[in-house]
Amino acid sequence: MDVKVLGFLLVGLLIGTLAGYGLAPKGVSQEEYNALQEQVKSLENQVSDLQEKVSQYEGQISDYEKQVSDLKEQINEYEKRVSELEGMVYTVNIAYKDGVGYYLVDKEGRALYYFAKDVPNSGKSACYGDCAQKWPVFYEEELNLPPGLDKEDFSVITRDDGSKQLAYKGWPLYYFFKDEKAGDTNGEGVKGVWFVMKPDYTLMIAYKEGIGTYFVDPSGMALYYFAKDVNGTSVCYGDCAQKWPVFAPEEVSAPSTLSPSDFTYITREDGSKQLAYKGWPLYYFFMDEKAGDTNGEDVKHVWYVMRDYDVMIAYQDSVGTYLVDDMGMTLYYFVKDNANMSVCYGDCAQKWPAFYRENPVAPSVIAGDFGEITREDGMKQTTFRGYPLYYFFMDKKRGDLKGQGVKDVWFVVNPFNFP
Repeated sequence: MDVKVLGFLLVGLLIGTLAGYGLAPKGVSQEEYNALQEQVKSLENQVSDLQEKVSQYEGQISDYEKQVSDLKEQINEYEKRVSELEGMVYTVNIAYKDGVGYYLVDKEGRALYYFAKDVPNSGKSACYGDCAQKWPVFYEEELNLPPGLDKEDFSVITRDDGSKQLAYKGWPLYYFFKDEKAGDTNGEGVKGVWFVMKPDYTLMIAYKEGIGTYFVDPSGMALYYFAKDVNGTSVCYGDCAQKWPVFAPEEVSAPSTLSPSDFTYITREDGSKQLAYKGWPLYYFFMDEKAGDTNGEDVKHVWYVMRDYDVMIAYQDSVGTYLVDDMGMTLYYFVKDNANMSVCYGDCAQKWPAFYRENPVAPSVIAGDFGEITREDGMKQTTFRGYPLYYFFMDKKRGDLKGQGVKDVWFVVNPFNFP
């Protein structure tokens, strides 16, 4: 307490004592005495206020000390949890890599893969012998999973030799023998049938003998395109849409071998969305009942499983079925050509550019009908049943047929009536 305040208090006490006898101190006038009494009262009030504030501060300090104590307890709990998490080994985890995206790894960070030839939820693996040497199976008896993975998505299959293999959403999981360290994804896209397993696929690639690779949803149900959708919109409504339900995931997560920019959404007449690949809307088929079914392939010569095609079958009422490239651009043949020989050069070749794709991927019904020739200028050109294929320079967009019948020597290629 301030020394001056203490002095005034002592004087006050002395005056109070004298006042008790109704006397003023010797040498002090009555006015001075009264003034001192007022000062004493004022000081007493100040002291009372200060004591009240001290009491308030003591209460606040007590509250703060309790808050500090509570925070220390929370910190201790967090530190304990962090310690537990640091000590926990996730037997399956999620990793990320540019160009690949998020994918599953084991506890050491090694990539886990799925095999397109496996049929999900079949309880079987199609990889044995030399395949199993290059793609060892993945199995963990106990699963410790990070947030974002659900134990319900994992299951165990029994292989032909009696050993166990872990599956994710029905797809058996594998390693790749050329992956040497965490972060390696050397198995991605191998032979077009091996892919890292992502935790959130919405579209995957499967494989079936006689069909080849094709697109499926995560449960292995086949996805199709409609040859009549060549213009980049859907013309499948009413009864058609009942038999061929649209495929419309909210997001696209696909193998990294497929370009994200090739996926778009179209808006249907009822305002709903539908996923398209390279402008071709995607559908299911109502007669496919389980993973691996492809009952919609070549239905009425206008329905085919979707894959990363080079040549496709399209349809328009004016010409019927005909060949197009993967972007819906029409392909033609030249009546004056001979089998495995082009006679279109110079100005002709300017107006009718040669079409070429190495080992073109096409629907299963025509997959074996393609070849190639070497032109006089050394360039390669793709042939269909021996006839060279061309574009027409006046076709500017998918679905254009401006070259049909030009000079009565240029025509679209009907794959079911050719040559």
